[in-house]
Amino acid sequence: MSLYKVEAIVLKARNLGEADKILTLLTKNQGKLDAVAKGVRKIKSKNRGAVQPFSQSRIMLYQGKSMDTVTQCELISGFPKIRDNLDRLAYAGYIMELTTWILPEKEPQQEVYFLLLAILHLLQKAESKELIQLITRIYEVRLLNMLGYQPVLEVCANCGQPVKTGKIGFSPPMGGILCYNCLAEAPQVLPITQGLRAVWQLLTKINLTNIHRLKLREEELLALEKTLQSFMEYHLEHRMKSVDFIHELKKLTNCT
Repeated sequence: MSLYKVEAIVLKARNLGEADKILTLLTKNQGKLDAVAKGVRKIKSKNRGAVQPFSQSRIMLYQGKSMDTVTQCELISGFPKIRDNLDRLAYAGYIMELTTWILPEKEPQQEVYFLLLAILHLLQKAESKELIQLITRIYEVRLLNMLGYQPVLEVCANCGQPVKTGKIGFSPPMGGILCYNCLAEAPQVLPITQGLRAVWQLLTKINLTNIHRLKLREEELLALEKTLQSFMEYHLEHRMKSVDFIHELKKLTNCT
């Protein structure tokens, strides 16, 4: 048994008993892990602010037999502007849920850690709904690539032929785009344009400091969202609960 310190982003915090929380952390060097934070729900707890979801903190942990215990916390960044806007909060919650679900336990994921940290900083500054959605799509695309789930976008996922022009489709079961000749017999084909494919490819490599220059129409953002969601739900065999909340939020916003 020993003490060790981590730098971590709090992905999830759920209540345990009357005063404790179980935290799901994405650490910089040890990957994703769960830890018990005792007494942090008490008003006078000095660790209370450092264990909220979205927070980046330095955390001292005591190694236990089944689950480690938080002994000390120091807040690095709480990203308060994410919490004061419902759209930012909803999409950040989705990003945290996706990260929690997709990452294995206790496998180093430093690249994902720094990507998530950069995305949180971008969300903190994002003012428009369109930019918030675009930031989320970038995270999905890059997270999938980092973890080996990247779809085939350069050639037909069925016949392997280059696809540069003409009508194409996208098949989650087949793992990518399909040329016109392969569309008819493919399962679960989604419509996708050459332009949308180009946007998807661009999101994998665009400098994050330049994303505000990328202007997509509402229908393009919606099409990209639907295609990515279908692809992830098929390969992860799971639908994020926060997706339904975002859809309800969109309905409410459109009604006002």
